[in-house]
Amino acid sequence: MGVLVLCFGKALPAAPVRVAVASSLQPAMVEIIQRFEQEQGAKGLVLASFGSSGKMATQVIQGAPFHLLITADLDSCNRVVMSGKVRGPQVHCAVGHLVLVAKGPDSMGFALDRILDPSIERIALPNPEVAPNGRLAMAILKDAGMLDSVRPKLVMTQNVGQATQYFLSGVVDAAWMGQSALNEVLGNMEVTVLRFPEGAIDQIVHPMVRLTHGTPGELESADQFFNYMLSETSRDILEAYGYHHPATF
Repeated sequence: MGVLVLCFGKALPAAPVRVAVASSLQPAMVEIIQRFEQEQGAKGLVLASFGSSGKMATQVIQGAPFHLLITADLDSCNRVVMSGKVRGPQVHCAVGHLVLVAKGPDSMGFALDRILDPSIERIALPNPEVAPNGRLAMAILKDAGMLDSVRPKLVMTQNVGQATQYFLSGVVDAAWMGQSALNEVLGNMEVTVLRFPEGAIDQIVHPMVRLTHGTPGELESADQFFNYMLSETSRDILEAYGYHHPATF
């Protein structure tokens, strides 16, 4: 197999680094990969597959050929760690936030119970069985004493990215999504961002692990991108999308 010699002087295999990533990270991750490849002077060095954390973790455990895994919850990542398919320690690469948006004037002034309004008939929520954003949303609704009232309105989606798309396309009147998706939403329409009750936990930790799959050259390539995910460049991109660096968490 041929190799690519990158600007930092290390030879990398022509095969790309395959990364399984929680869908909530997609907008930021696409930009990080683009920047990485620009700096290395070659395209196709990293291929990312996006989906719900639970499904990504299951695929890795079942032998999917990924070199890195980035989830949106500790439980999914821990399942992979327990399976013995990881190299090295688990590292937190970003901390995000969950938000709930509804159609309406641009405002931060409405409380969570606004979703009980009859004008909000359908609310997209990532499937809590596989998506940590969905589990967190359900916990917030339950703690607020609103879950039973809201349940008939819920439209389950495969992941947080699909919930965002349902909202943008008008399939639903409100949606739970990652704060990182707000830029895309606000660029297309005016929305109301609903306030959670005081004390509600809205933070999503994103752990990252290196996986055992791959040739020695591929594992070295995975290490290169793993380190890049922790670099100042990646941190700045993540912060631009509404994430916090774990050092400030």
